[in-house]
Amino acid sequence: MKATLSFNDIDTAKQFASYWSCNTLTGHDMTAVKSDGSVDVIVYNVTDEKKQLIDSFIASTADKPSPNAEHWARLRRDYPAIERAE
Repeated sequence: MKATLSFNDIDTAKQFASYWSCNTLTGHDMTAVKSDGSVDVIVYNVTDEKKQLIDSFIASTADKPSPNAEHWARLRRDYPAIERAE
């Protein structure tokens, strides 16, 4: 089974991708940053054990802002003409 996880920012998506790779020794796919700043990470061969890894990561990052959230907000404010690829 595969799972697609949507993250609000690239930093959290990268953290999850690294966490997934290190803990499962398997790969993943990541979408480009969407216009709203979100990113999808697709993981494959998801078992019940790997579902627990996903749940653990989500629980550990709940309500924690991205370390670069202020930086990205400032860039979006200062450079509104920059469009992000969908």
